[in-house]
Amino acid sequence: MAPRPSEEHFGHVLKEYDDEIFASLVAEYVNQLDILQRENAILRSQYDFVSSLSHQLRTPLTAVKFGLETLDQATGEERAATIKELRQRAENVIGIIDNLLFFTEKAGQYQLGSTAVAAVAELASAVIDTLRPTAEERGIAIKISDRTGGARSQMDQSAIMRVLIILLDNALTYRRGALVRLVMTANRWSVRVSVHDDGIGIPADEQSRIGEPFFRASNASLGKNEGSGISLHMARLIVEAHGGRYGFKSKENEGSEFWFELPVSRKEA
Repeated sequence: MAPRPSEEHFGHVLKEYDDEIFASLVAEYVNQLDILQRENAILRSQYDFVSSLSHQLRTPLTAVKFGLETLDQATGEERAATIKELRQRAENVIGIIDNLLFFTEKAGQYQLGSTAVAAVAELASAVIDTLRPTAEERGIAIKISDRTGGARSQMDQSAIMRVLIILLDNALTYRRGALVRLVMTANRWSVRVSVHDDGIGIPADEQSRIGEPFFRASNASLGKNEGSGISLHMARLIVEAHGGRYGFKSKENEGSEFWFELPVSRKEA
């Protein structure tokens, strides 16, 4: 007959059992706490987004309302200046809404549309022709340096044009001087496009967040521009969907360089 287990043995087994239950309860508590924190972070992000968007839309719309109220009393040059300001404010609102629609339609992601082989330099030239009147109104020149040798990439052309517009518009908005530079180079593997400005730059401690959805640098208001904080995020998604790379260099009060690279295509157009 086997010896009867001692009370000490039962106590040891019971303690191990209790320890397992306790450890399981602690693990479940930590898991539930983690879920709750993530849900709270999502809710906070949604709240911050709605609050930020409301402010960004209200600011230009309030200016439009005020401008319309004073337009009847304005004459000559003052009237022309007011109309010009109203047009710019309206374009800002349209830009915010367009970016939001694009972002929500893609559900925060980007899938390539129809692609074809094309020269990035040709797309850049077309975009600059579109933006040049706006730049000239602000007294800004856009200088192009094309050293791509006609290099071509397989791309969704409308999407890459959107990236070019985002980067150039960003430079036009935040520059301080009267010049924005677009530099294009190529090697055997990739085409690189860089947009340079001498603007307000980005604070060093905020640079890791540039490209996050809805994030705007603390000094963005110095550019006197309303935005949704998603355009640079969209640019990154589009470039990465093409198998490319995207990045930037910036120094506060000195300026920024935003760039992207696309793989060179060996196919004929």
